[in-house]
Amino acid sequence: MKRIVLFFLCFTILINAQGLRGGSSTDIDDYCAVFNQTIIDTLKGLYAKWQLNPGWNTYRVALLGNSNTYGNRTWEPFSHTPTGVSNQAAIRFFKDSTFAKNNWVAPENCKGSAHGNQGGAKIFEINGWVYPMLAADKPMVATLMAGTNNVNVCGGWCAWPDTMEINVILNKLLAVGVMPIILSIPPINDDDPSWTAGHDADTILIPFNNKLKILAEQRGLPFIDLYTWCMNHGGTGLLSDWAHSNNCGANGAVFSDSCLQGGEGGSFYNAWNYMMLIAINDIFRYVVWGEPLESGLQDRMRAEQSGIHVRPNPFNPSTMITVYGTVDDQSVVAAELYSLKGNLLHTVNGRRDNAYYSFVFNGAGLPSGVYIARVKIGGKQYFRKIILQK
Repeated sequence: MKRIVLFFLCFTILINAQGLRGGSSTDIDDYCAVFNQTIIDTLKGLYAKWQLNPGWNTYRVALLGNSNTYGNRTWEPFSHTPTGVSNQAAIRFFKDSTFAKNNWVAPENCKGSAHGNQGGAKIFEINGWVYPMLAADKPMVATLMAGTNNVNVCGGWCAWPDTMEINVILNKLLAVGVMPIILSIPPINDDDPSWTAGHDADTILIPFNNKLKILAEQRGLPFIDLYTWCMNHGGTGLLSDWAHSNNCGANGAVFSDSCLQGGEGGSFYNAWNYMMLIAINDIFRYVVWGEPLESGLQDRMRAEQSGIHVRPNPFNPSTMITVYGTVDDQSVVAAELYSLKGNLLHTVNGRRDNAYYSFVFNGAGLPSGVYIARVKIGGKQYFRKIILQK
């Protein structure tokens, strides 16, 4: 019998029913995208369409935007290890096994007009990059934050920012099943000497952001209100010039309280990365991996139940086995892996001091096939079929 190699890399308290939320002691989770059944159903329809695209990249994320997206403080920092939150091990596992694999977060693979973003870009320019980006990157998800440069310099020939142009971009993504995440654009400091447009930015920016929110609701798409987070956490005090954020920490994947609580020492780049991470995790959980919506929205109800979750499933080469339930703090949890013939392949025992455990299973040394995971919680046991698909 071929031996299994099981690597239980972290015996950490897991991402529980809130996904990857809950690791920060700031209020950042209150500003993350809210998923309801309408949004889930819309995205499931897109995912079904996306699966018809041969050779497209599962979990790859495209970035559509201007310099705030193009800079090295957004998305690219996920090539580093996220720090500053209690669940950073779970975050690291998630990003390494999904959107950050295959070096997709390296600048040469996610930054520049060929990938849908560039400094100084206006909405019509981003629109022109969408088809080439789709052909080259073949993403599953696309983030869209655009309009800041339209507020600054446009009028007449290139138009003030308007959701009509945003709709054109969305239609191109939706036509091939790519799942969009819409973000409001951050505040603008028109008192900064670098602002030379000569008009009040808020008279254009605020109505545009309001339209973006309505557009997302009408189309049943996830929306991240970065502008509101900024205004509630320092406003233009977050900015280093008229449009760009101060930096915080070694990179934008530092999720410490000092970075995510805002103020002059905080950064909306770090907040952007965190909120994007949460939204993408939720999309994969609810849409790609088929987790019921209530498991993310009814945490208290879920904490009173017991069970086992495996995600992703099917997987290659790693997956996370999650154990949750209400048992005594000192109860022993045993995770076992069986072949379909009933042969016990591996057992891991552990004690917990909270409601959740997570185990990382690496099947790199196994052939493709179906296996059975069994978790024993106190006097109960739960089974889940897991599929290794190479």
